[in-house]
Amino acid sequence: MQRKNMFRFPLPSKLLWLIGGMMMFIGMGMIGNTVLFVSNSLTTKGRVVALHWQYVTGSDASRPVIEFVSEKENTIRFSPNISSNPPMYDIGEIVEVIYDPQNPQNANIDQFLILWLSPLTIFLVGVGMVTLGVVIPMWILPLLSS
Repeated sequence: MQRKNMFRFPLPSKLLWLIGGMMMFIGMGMIGNTVLFVSNSLTTKGRVVALHWQYVTGSDASRPVIEFVSEKENTIRFSPNISSNPPMYDIGEIVEVIYDPQNPQNANIDQFLILWLSPLTIFLVGVGMVTLGVVIPMWILPLLSS
């Protein structure tokens, strides 16, 4: 009687591991960068001074332009990498800003989703892909072949 090798994984599983592992690695790097940014940054209040409209994937979307005063009393203006339609913010709205005191142009809106959504999504999709790469050949394929 020939014994099946349970640890012989098909190519699609190996590809899931490879791509998922790369996504986990990239996600961890992004999480690390965000942790460093947050731990070395200051927070202040900023005001939405304009909305920059742009064409994004089939429709117009707006990016807020935010102005704040840094610790060194410099007026800084930035536009975060978020856009939406309808606009997330109104002109004149006050928002919490997080910025690097050494480089105040390196600023963002201090909201969990804005800071953490991309790194966590990339990391968790990678975890899911690696998990599928293990689950499919170890549990699902044996059930289908029996």
